[in-house]
Amino acid sequence: MPVPMQACLAGQTWRWDGIDFRVLSPGPASADVHGNDRSCVLLVEGRAGRLLLTGDIGRRLEAQLDVPAAAGKPLVLLVPHHGSNSASGSGFIAAVQPALAVVSAGWRNRFGHPRAEVVARYAGAGVPVLNTAELGAVPLAFPPDAAPAAGVGWRQRQARYWRE
Repeated sequence: MPVPMQACLAGQTWRWDGIDFRVLSPGPASADVHGNDRSCVLLVEGRAGRLLLTGDIGRRLEAQLDVPAAAGKPLVLLVPHHGSNSASGSGFIAAVQPALAVVSAGWRNRFGHPRAEVVARYAGAGVPVLNTAELGAVPLAFPPDAAPAAGVGWRQRQARYWRE
């Protein structure tokens, strides 16, 4: 049975269980935007912090993205395009100022994500990077009186002899 849905469009907002959701991209004038840059970019904001889900956007869209500032609310960033070198420009990292960056990538993926130069850009900006290819699923906590923190990754909790 089909699930009714609507394409994401910048400006859409909703609130659920005290958490605010805001679509930042793609915008209404994005007819010339194709491929990965049509990814939904979603800002999730609660009392204790923010989470920016960037999909597969590249540097071109990063430069156009308007991430609203929120004083005192640290941001956790899902690294754009799995850590591909076509994304995570230095200007973008400086603009969003993440407290923590998470790369969603597969173990031994054929693309080599995240790329070493991308991880180096985050390190150069003083941003810790967590890589799901190494850690598995990473639980995140947004305590009201501290910076966002990551728990122990699934691969560390569920060690198996066939996993390296």
